[in-house]
Amino acid sequence: MVFSDRDSKPRNPYFNIKAIHNPEMFFGRRKILERIFDSIGDQQNVALIGFRRIGKSSLLACMRLPEIQNRYSERDLSKHILVLIDLEEHLQRTQEDFFRFLCDQLILQSTNQLQLEMIQRKSADDFSHLLDQIRMQGYHPVLLLDELDSSTRNPQFNSDFFAFLRAQAEFGRVSYIVATFTSLEQLSHPDYIGSPFFNIFSHQTLGPLTQDEAIELITKPSTVAGCPFAEPEIRWIMKLAGCHPFFIQRTCYFLFEKKCRSNNGHINYRDIKHQVYTELLPHFEHAWTHLEVEKQGLLIREASIVGSHQRKIPELSDSLLFRQFVRDREKIKPLQITPEVLKTVLERLDDLTFLGESPLSDLNIIYTQGKDPSKSAIERGILLRQVLQNALDKLRPLGSQHELSSDWQTYNILNNCYFKRARRSNRQLASFLGFSERDFYRKRDRAVEVLLNILFEMEVSFITQIDMEEDNL
Repeated sequence: MVFSDRDSKPRNPYFNIKAIHNPEMFFGRRKILERIFDSIGDQQNVALIGFRRIGKSSLLACMRLPEIQNRYSERDLSKHILVLIDLEEHLQRTQEDFFRFLCDQLILQSTNQLQLEMIQRKSADDFSHLLDQIRMQGYHPVLLLDELDSSTRNPQFNSDFFAFLRAQAEFGRVSYIVATFTSLEQLSHPDYIGSPFFNIFSHQTLGPLTQDEAIELITKPSTVAGCPFAEPEIRWIMKLAGCHPFFIQRTCYFLFEKKCRSNNGHINYRDIKHQVYTELLPHFEHAWTHLEVEKQGLLIREASIVGSHQRKIPELSDSLLFRQFVRDREKIKPLQITPEVLKTVLERLDDLTFLGESPLSDLNIIYTQGKDPSKSAIERGILLRQVLQNALDKLRPLGSQHELSSDWQTYNILNNCYFKRARRSNRQLASFLGFSERDFYRKRDRAVEVLLNILFEMEVSFITQIDMEEDNL
C-alpha cells in the first residue's frame, strides 16, 4: 500500500495528467504495440492516428522502455535507438536548432553503446552523417515524432525539410513513428501538400481501450494503492468514461479521492460526476472543435440516444459525460418530433414496417429496446405501436366511456381516428362527435399535440430513470 507523508492515507495513483512514462501505469494496447514493434524491426514507418488524450504520447513514451518492449514484442530491439521528440517544443525553432537537438539526443542515448565521432551537430548534413555512423555500427535509429500536427505551424518545416526527412528513411538510415490527431492527408500544409514524406507511412488508428483493458486500468492501480474499487464502482466509472483512457483516469482520480477520505462514509456520486465533467470539459471542447462536420453529426445523433448500443465513434460517445456535453452544447432535447410527423405515423398505424423505420423509432424508449441489430423493422414497429397505445391510455379518463363527454373528447378523437380498427371517415366522425367538419379538424390537430406531449413526458421520465441509475451504484 502506498501512503502519502501528509495524512497517511493511500496516495492517489491516478494523479498524473501528462503522458505516462511509468510501465506499471501503462495498460493495454497489446495488438497495436505488437504491430508497431514488428514495423520497427522491419525498418518501416508508422503514423499513429487518434483523438487528443487517447494515449498516443503515452504509447510513444513507454514503447522506448525495455519493460514494455519485453512485454509486447518477441523481437530483439536492443539494436534500435528510439528517440522521442515532442514537436510542440519546436514550434519556434529553426531547422538548424531541430537537427542539433536530434543529434544531441541520438548521441546521448547512444553513449553506452556506440563510439561516435564528434560532429558540429548544426545542420541536416551533420544529422545525416551521424545516422551513417550509427548504421555502420549495426544500430538503427527510430524517431518517435509526437504531435506531428504541430509541425504545420512552423514555417521553417517546409517541403524541403520533409523531403530531406523522407530521403533518410528511403536510404535506410532512420525510421519514423509519428503521432497525429488527424490523417496525414488532412494534415498536409498547402506549402507542402503532396510531399512524398507523407506517403511512406502505414497507418494505425489508436482507439479506445478494450473493455478488459479498461477494467485493468481501473482496478490495478487502486488495488495496489490499498483502496480498491468495488464492482458497482467499476461499472459506474465505465458508464461515465467509456473506454477512453484519459476519461477513465480522471474519473478514477476523483472517485479515489472521495472514497479513501470518506472513512467509509457516504459518497455523493452525483457530486463526483459533476467534478469529473468540469475537469473534462476543456478536453471535450477541443475534441469537438477538431472534428469534421460529418462526425459531429454522428455524435449529435448518438448523444440523443440513451442506453447501450453500438456507437460509431466509441472513444468519445461511449462516455456518458461526453454525450452529456454534446447534448448541452447542441441544446438537444429528449424528443424532436413534430405533430405533423406524429400524425403521419398515426395515419399508418397498421403498417408495422413503416412504424419501425419512422423517426419515432428513434425515441429512446423505443431505441433502447428495438435497435438491436437482430430486431427487424416490423419488431420495432410493434414496440412503437405499443408505446403509442400506452400514451393513448394515459389520456383515458376514469370511469365509463362517454362518446360525447368533454372529458373524453381528446381520447375519443384519437381513438376513433387512429386506433380503432373499424374507422369512420372524418366527416362521419365529426357528425358522430357533434362537431362541424372544420371544428373537428382543429380539435383533431389539438388532440395530436396532446398525445405528443404525453410521449414527451414518457421520454423524459425514461431518460430521468436512466440518469438516476447512472448517478447511483
